[in-house]
Amino acid sequence: MVELEDHAESSKMAKSSIAEFSHPGRAEKEIAHQKKKKPQGQKHIHQTTNAKYSNWHSLFLWSQIDQAARHPSVGYSMSATKIKNFLILKDPRTFGHILHNTING
Repeated sequence: MVELEDHAESSKMAKSSIAEFSHPGRAEKEIAHQKKKKPQGQKHIHQTTNAKYSNWHSLFLWSQIDQAARHPSVGYSMSATKIKNFLILKDPRTFGHILHNTING
């Protein structure tokens, strides 16, 4: 059996794309700004940058965290560390940098 691995994206690039995905309002704001016909307000000087931090409370990510808390391997205690470890095993690309404090808070 052959295992396939994707080495195309660096971990920093994958982290930023997940962070960008968890902030859907950023893309909508940019599209709305481009649709305006009249140039009003202060002009853009700098290029937009990708999101740096992940919004773990976004619907897509938090629903996965909630499902992990209900998984039998986590147990009745629902320890934040066990949930974190389960999420990392389940999807290391998405949850590779989540902290147990995020789940507690």
